[in-house]
Amino acid sequence: MASKSKKSNKIKSDAESSSSSSARYYFLAFLPIPIIFIASQILRNTISSPAADHGSGSMFDLIANRYDFINRALALNLDMSWRHRLVKEVVGAEGEIFTNNNNSGKSIKILDLATGTADVAILLGKAAARYTTSSSSAVLGLDPS
Repeated sequence: MASKSKKSNKIKSDAESSSSSSARYYFLAFLPIPIIFIASQILRNTISSPAADHGSGSMFDLIANRYDFINRALALNLDMSWRHRLVKEVVGAEGEIFTNNNNSGKSIKILDLATGTADVAILLGKAAARYTTSSSSAVLGLDPS
């Protein structure tokens, strides 16, 4: 019986020590809170609020020179395949949008609204040049910024 009580005492002491050792690590869960609070206070005091014309495109103007590079790097250049697919769907496999409408004497005008860096407008312009011989087609890229 003595050995049985020693075993139960040992099990109890092991359980108590494991619970007390795990209780010692609970504070680690709360450690990020003061760090985040201090970091937010530092950022709040060092970063100024955006300018009044921030939504008018000035923000995009600041990043425009590196936007395409970052976009292509993050998308692993898949964005260009999406754009080529879009142009192929709009224009048609054999340039039907330009060839069918030019036979009827109509000029084709394509508007790329919110064109950004005009990647799609440029591709549409190249397609128009490839499938038409006259200047009856026009591609316009318009961006509010």
